[in-house]
Amino acid sequence: MNAPTVPHEQCCPELLFERMDLGLRNAKSLRTVADISVFDHRQKGFDLPDVKSQTNPLTRRRGPIYDIRILKIGMMQLRHIRCCDNVVQTLKWSLRMNHRSAIIVIDLLKGFFKKNPTLPDPLDEKTLFANVKTVVDKGRGLGVNIVFIKDNFVPEEIPIDKHFKIFGPHCIIGTPDAEVVDELAPLPGDFQIQKKHYSSFNSTRLDAVLRELDVKRLYITGAWTEACVQHTVVDAFYLNYEINVISDAVSSPHRDAHDYALRYMSQYHRAKIMTTADAVGEFQRNESKPSAATSEGTANPSYAEWQRAAKAS
Repeated sequence: MNAPTVPHEQCCPELLFERMDLGLRNAKSLRTVADISVFDHRQKGFDLPDVKSQTNPLTRRRGPIYDIRILKIGMMQLRHIRCCDNVVQTLKWSLRMNHRSAIIVIDLLKGFFKKNPTLPDPLDEKTLFANVKTVVDKGRGLGVNIVFIKDNFVPEEIPIDKHFKIFGPHCIIGTPDAEVVDELAPLPGDFQIQKKHYSSFNSTRLDAVLRELDVKRLYITGAWTEACVQHTVVDAFYLNYEINVISDAVSSPHRDAHDYALRYMSQYHRAKIMTTADAVGEFQRNESKPSAATSEGTANPSYAEWQRAAKAS
């Protein structure tokens, strides 16, 4: 079945695609074959005639993804090759990985540290607070986004919420228990997101906020390791984030459950388990070099990023 042909005046890719990942960086000459992956929200087949009316490219449909091999590169593609070096250099230094990273601080609220027999305190709270503070302070100073997650409920939920049937009422909005512990008080510019479920992503705006910030990499801290931390990691895995769990900046009332959860997240959800020192070291290294996603030779900017950088250069 032949795909419909796009009118000549509409061959400009800005009119066709919301996102195009160009593989022209490695093109060394006009005779080089270039592979382009295109996502078209209309999910319709099409040809992409080149500007000089040369041979139409071969198009192979695979769901909403089209693999397009351009056998002869026309003027539109030449434009991208010409600006390629400037684009990559601009992107290398404008998109450091720290700005695409976020530290997630889960449920370090006053209501979780009250010696409550139905809601036991996470172990080693002084060490926990000190390590999380180190990670947050160092990260914030190097451009990492900070997000506090708050397990918060309204008073009307006390008789009906399932959590309260297990742990008793806690962290009610309007009480001090619902706020972050004083040792880690959020600063202006930090995000605070309320939740009602174990996962920080479930029925919250966390994923939307992270995507607006263009965040790709997460550093997870907080409590409990086997409950809210682990459930957050599971959802982050299926949402395609890079996951780092800082082992000495998460805690649980149960040492064996903490250790098991770390192993589970590493094995089944590709979480990288690291220490506070490891995380701080990464922040410092990321600030001094561009992200892997935009370094020369492996850069793969979105089409919108490519156009912005081209105009800036």
